[in-house]
Amino acid sequence: MPPTNMSPSPQKPGSRMDGPVRIIPPPGNVFVRTFFLLIDPAAWPRAAMYGFRITLAPLVLVSLVMASIIAINGCHIMYGDILAFARSYDSHYDPMILSGGKLKPIPTPGKKPLHYVTPIFSLTYSTKVHPPQLTHHQLLAVRLTPAGYYIAGNALFSRTHIQPYKNWQQIFARSLGLPLKGGKLAPVTINSQSLLVITHRLFFYFVILAGMILSLLGAVGMLLWAVVAMVFAAPLVALVNVQLRMPLRVAYRIACAVMVPMTVVRAVLLIYNVLPSAPRTFTEEMLPFLVPVGISIWAGVMARKMYGRPKPPAGTRQ
Repeated sequence: MPPTNMSPSPQKPGSRMDGPVRIIPPPGNVFVRTFFLLIDPAAWPRAAMYGFRITLAPLVLVSLVMASIIAINGCHIMYGDILAFARSYDSHYDPMILSGGKLKPIPTPGKKPLHYVTPIFSLTYSTKVHPPQLTHHQLLAVRLTPAGYYIAGNALFSRTHIQPYKNWQQIFARSLGLPLKGGKLAPVTINSQSLLVITHRLFFYFVILAGMILSLLGAVGMLLWAVVAMVFAAPLVALVNVQLRMPLRVAYRIACAVMVPMTVVRAVLLIYNVLPSAPRTFTEEMLPFLVPVGISIWAGVMARKMYGRPKPPAGTRQ
């Protein structure tokens, strides 16, 4: 005959939170977990019942999806900027000749040297700049935009490196179908016609490749941002639940759950330029971290109410 004093099954190993024994429901697949973490705030404190990887998977999924959306949106805007630049080139700027690894403008009445700036894409030409020296203001102009380039007499400067014109002349000549002259590359005329051909034949695939790379880099960046925010939030969540003796690893589960919807919110703000992609002030740098930390503390308060020891009925001895 089985013993009559069978004790209930204990809570999940490693959990030292006081309170009644609870039956832990299965977490469901990653898509179901992600859906509820996005729409149901009560799912954030419930994440304390599951292992960290159970909540980390939705965070990775959301980071990949939102980083891809940001990259697609940015590449679409960049490609549109390049097309607009190519179509309007003849009406605003001097034509240029790319020959022998050097770029030379052809002064034209009513036209001006190249200076095209958008929030994402920018090109600026100056005859006074020769590599490898750039003034502070010229470097700043290049760094103001994610895809900023400064054109000197014999090199193209980006935010990270210098590109010789010889390589660009070879790419442009092949894209335009220009033949070799005496074993040398044919000169390339930079105007609206050549820029449109090159944009359609070359930059379309460049934008697709850039979108794939930016998606991966963006996902890594979002995960790093989430990890930093969790490092700040988890100790505060554990402090809020000090009466429950909540372990720090359980607090990390709650903080990770909060970062799932926060990642979506941050991505939307970046897409609509509400949140700057390159913070310039201390407030802009700290705001993306302070908001998730505050919401994590609120989720910790919800966890205290959810997992706290219930009050005994009146008149009973504790």
